[in-house]
Amino acid sequence: MVIDFGCGIGEALDLVAGNVGFVAGIDFSAGMLRQSRKRLERQGFQIHRIDGGPDLRTLRRLIEKQQLSTRQQPTIALASGNLLKLGALSASCDLALAINAIGPPTVAAAYEMFASIAACARRGGALISVLPSLDTMYHLYALERRHRVSPSRVGTIDEATSIYTDGRERMKFFLPEEITQLCKDNHLAVERLEKIRYSWSLMRLSGWGYYPRSPRIWDWYVVARKK
Repeated sequence: MVIDFGCGIGEALDLVAGNVGFVAGIDFSAGMLRQSRKRLERQGFQIHRIDGGPDLRTLRRLIEKQQLSTRQQPTIALASGNLLKLGALSASCDLALAINAIGPPTVAAAYEMFASIAACARRGGALISVLPSLDTMYHLYALERRHRVSPSRVGTIDEATSIYTDGRERMKFFLPEEITQLCKDNHLAVERLEKIRYSWSLMRLSGWGYYPRSPRIWDWYVVARKK
């Protein structure tokens, strides 16, 4: 059982669909879910489209039905839902994916969302997540000062809260020790915590500068096991 929380346009779903018995993607955006459905249907998969409602009980019932089924054909479901309201999915999956999905505009909401997703993993199951890196922003700011440039699309960090803003959006960024503590608080044992680095060519396209002789900027990739 794999659930992709904040599945977006279905890139992660595309990697696992058909390889495990049950795969579900959850997102609040109807537009993202439509793109996920189209992506998966192009691969020949039939999709269960679920209105998650306020508590995602319909998805939980589908998961329980799949557990009792003797069918060999994989089940793939897409559901609309709020990542802060996942109580119906407690201990429901072997693998919880959260790829750049945990970034609410406040610290409290970010921690609550992390806990909400972590609670969906069964004992012995895993959480795999990519989280926006706070320390990479400090690295980028240092490069800007050194080169005396300030790309217009780079936002700012509130050091008191670790909240990033670009003038339009606000989201929580994370330090590695903070991620480790969040895992501990939510009964997860960290197995891997490492950097995912992005090319400077991509950063230049995003308006975040171009420093090809310097270490690339990164997000944090974490694999943690539910105790």
